[in-house]
Amino acid sequence: MKLGLLTIGQPPRNDIVSTFESVLSDDIELIQKGALDSLSEEELDEVRATDEEVTYVSKLRNGQSIKISEDKLVPLLKKELKDLEKQVDMVVMLCTGDFPMLNYNKPIIYPDKVLTNMVDALNFNQKMGLLIPLEEQREKITEKWNRINTNKNVHLMMIQNNWI
Repeated sequence: MKLGLLTIGQPPRNDIVSTFESVLSDDIELIQKGALDSLSEEELDEVRATDEEVTYVSKLRNGQSIKISEDKLVPLLKKELKDLEKQVDMVVMLCTGDFPMLNYNKPIIYPDKVLTNMVDALNFNQKMGLLIPLEEQREKITEKWNRINTNKNVHLMMIQNNWI
C-alpha cells in the first residue's frame, strides 16, 4: 500500500513522517507532497499571507517557516493532491486546518475533521487546551472550537513557530 502525506508547506517533513513510520508496517510506502512543492522563491513571496488574510503556517525545505494565505493555499493543495492521487492509495493531510473538502477520488484523512468530531463526541465538561502557532490565528481557532464545544471551556496557548 502507498500512503500519501500532503503538507501545506514543502516536504520532507521527517519530523512528522517518523511518527508514521514508527506505527505503520514496513509494507506501507509513504510518499510526501507539499502544496508549495512547485513554487520558486519568487512565487513563495506571492503566497505569503498579509495581515488581513486567513493564515496558515508551515515549513519550507530549508527549515524556515512560511505564513501562507488560505485563499492562495487551497488551489495549490488541489493541484498537488491531483498529482499525488496518481501515486497512492489514500492520503493523510498533514495539517489540522479547517480546509474545504478537496475533490479526490481516493480516501483522504483530514486530522481537523477527526479531532473536531472526536472532541464533540466526548461527553465531559472539562477545560480544553489548544496549542496555536500564530497570534493571528487566535480568533478563528477560538470561534471554531467554541462552536464545537459549547459546554466546554477552551483555553488557547501559543507555541513558538519553530515547532511548526
